[in-house]
Amino acid sequence: MRDAYFVVALSGAIDDLMDHLGLDAGYRERTRCTLYTLELHMHYLQEVKATDRLEVATSILDADGKRIHAGCRFTCGSSSEAVATGDVMLLHVHQGDKPASAPFPPRSQAGSPRSR
Repeated sequence: MRDAYFVVALSGAIDDLMDHLGLDAGYRERTRCTLYTLELHMHYLQEVKATDRLEVATSILDADGKRIHAGCRFTCGSSSEAVATGDVMLLHVHQGDKPASAPFPPRSQAGSPRSR
């Protein structure tokens, strides 16, 4: 499997994380806020064939009022051994004429990673 496809899988896992945190399509449309990737590190540990079933487990490693530091662990097949890992720093951004970082909404609203 080519290296770029691991990043595509990681991107899908981050989309799932956003939905889980309440930063879903409705939230993005209502608030014009989303997450931008600031930094991404991939570690390729084992070869994966294009026909292998790849699974990604995502964890929040740290978070503050505007950022989420997430880790992704890639496994494939029946083995629980990691075939790759990804480390990503995400920033909550209000999209407008000039996109800018924005704090997560208060705990009472969906979306704050600290409320989960």
